[in-house]
Amino acid sequence: MKKMDLKRRKNCKGQILTEYVTMAVMAFTIVLVFLFLLAVFAEYNWRMTALLGWEP
Repeated sequence: MKKMDLKRRKNCKGQILTEYVTMAVMAFTIVLVFLFLLAVFAEYNWRMTALLGWEP
């Protein structure tokens, strides 16, 4: 009984670590995409504003 309990706890710790790492990677990816879009908008601000403001 104790061996089964210990094994279950060990798997649970691994799952928690995996979830934390996954969340950290996803947060880092979102920050990178945000910074990329911010850089693109800062570089091409006039072009994007003209495209959005253009009326056919």
